[in-house]
Amino acid sequence: MNTRLTGLATVSSVFLRLALGISFLSAVADRFGLWGVYGQPNVAWGYYARFMAYTAKLNWFLPPAMVPALAIIAATAEILFGLLLVLGWKTCTTPFGPCWRRYNHDGYGQRADGGAYK
Repeated sequence: MNTRLTGLATVSSVFLRLALGISFLSAVADRFGLWGVYGQPNVAWGYYARFMAYTAKLNWFLPPAMVPALAIIAATAEILFGLLLVLGWKTCTTPFGPCWRRYNHDGYGQRADGGAYK
């Protein structure tokens, strides 16, 4: 493969990974009111109570007592995924571009060199 294209692919994958990770973290910051109060320009949530009300609306089939826990789990997962994307944890390069390695100890997808599995 052309080294110039390889370098471009590396730069673009890092840029896209950073953009997505920062987007996740920005959404969580908005939920906690770090970008301002609701009603200001570019503020979707403004405070956490609005996010919990929306979580309750989306998960109408769950008991109301589960909504706070579900909102915390969603916010925590979004923080975790955003940080892992920004840090580039467990990424690898494949012939089709960057991806994440999966580890469930079934023998598939665990070779570091990307060779064929037998």
